Amino acid sequence: MTKKIFMRMFMIATLLVCSGCVSLCRIDGPYKGKVIDSETKQPLEGVVVLGVWNKVYGNVAGSTREFYDSVEILTGKNGEFSIPGKGLLLFSFLDEMDVVIFKAGYEMLGYGPWSGFKTLTGGKNVQWDGDNAIILLNKMSYEERKKRILGTPGIGKSRELKLIYEIRKERKELGKDTL
Repeated sequence: MTKKIFMRMFMIATLLVCSGCVSLCRIDGPYKGKVIDSETKQPLEGVVVLGVWNKVYGNVAGSTREFYDSVEILTGKNGEFSIPGKGLLLFSFLDEMDVVIFKAGYEMLGYGPWSGFKTLTGGKNVQWDGDNAIILLNKMSYEERKKRILGTPGIGKSRELKLIYEIRKERKELGKDTL
């Protein structure tokens, strides 16, 4: 490779990284945690944890997001979950994982970036044990549950089956029509 070609590639890479749409190098995942009842401090089994990755492309209006992949799991008997992530990313348009956490009868957390659990939700609903999130879900009263509106991220029914099932379960318990 000539010096001129190398310099052009370096300049393009620098522009992409500086625009914020491409990360030069980062490790995505693993995403690990435990979901517990905020009052009893007991682990919650069967909580839906939905992780969604999007590609982000810069444009004149700012940026555009495009669905890339998703993983949907349920917590085990001990309330724990683990999503492996996408590993080492070099010059990637892939954004960090967005997450939704939900169980019928409890509040829904998310749809937002995993790192938001460290900054936005803070000590109220999420505590940290190293890189593992300890997520405290608040049980909701029947009246609170009836007032809320539940939805999905809309990434496609085949990609969010467990979340749809849990939302339908919640609606059935409340005597509402299902989705």
